[in-house]
Amino acid sequence: MATIVETAPPPGIDPALVIDFDYYNDPRYLEAGGIFEAMGELSAQAPDMFWSTALGGYWVIQGYDAIIEAAKRSDLF
Repeated sequence: MATIVETAPPPGIDPALVIDFDYYNDPRYLEAGGIFEAMGELSAQAPDMFWSTALGGYWVIQGYDAIIEAAKRSDLF
């Protein structure tokens, strides 16, 4: 079994862009009634790009325009 490690965001990250989200086993999945429902709620409530402290920390990019922009920015991603 993997150990879940929470990591602080990188220095200088706006606290509004920090959301705890575990894509493997997020509590929202049960609360919303399933993964698709939870991801829909997260998409509506969270910014298009945010930092999750779960699983060692990682960026989440959601929404068509944000994903396209990230794909064009090889200097950042």
